[in-house]
Amino acid sequence: MRLQMILLSVLLVGAADLGAPFVDASAEASRVTGGIEVELEVELNVSVATVVAHVVIPGDEQQTVTLSARGGGTYGGLVTVPAADLVVIFEAVDVSRDVLSQPVTLTELGVDPDVFQSDRTFALPAESSRTVTPGARRWLWAATAMGAASLALIAWWAAGPRRPESDDVAQDTVED
Repeated sequence: MRLQMILLSVLLVGAADLGAPFVDASAEASRVTGGIEVELEVELNVSVATVVAHVVIPGDEQQTVTLSARGGGTYGGLVTVPAADLVVIFEAVDVSRDVLSQPVTLTELGVDPDVFQSDRTFALPAESSRTVTPGARRWLWAATAMGAASLALIAWWAAGPRRPESDDVAQDTVED
């Protein structure tokens, strides 16, 4: 009995609370070029004319998808979005009124968080290509020595020969 209560508690906590008339919702996602393809599904306990899903993309406009009736009060649709844990709001549209669900994230709807990670891996160079050979080491030391010598020549040129200040004063008086 206690095990059943714990299991029921876990299931209730894990379920996304959408609010009436939305009974349950789920999502499955797979990676595609340029993002992820998400299949959304929602179940309602009332009959409505249309059901749409608003997928909120941060920094961009929302993407609205019309969900098709799949029978038994279930509606579903497919949308391609950027690979991120986006917020979804379902909307039941009827002749007399519209009802919005509570906002839920894709992970709350059951999407595996690993699908948001990039498939791109970075290759590291082989261990043998990262070692410095003795010949390369000699060239590195020669380049360092040449750089130091260049800096010394620039410093010597910048310092240059200076005339004594007394010669400058004598020149000025002669020219006047």
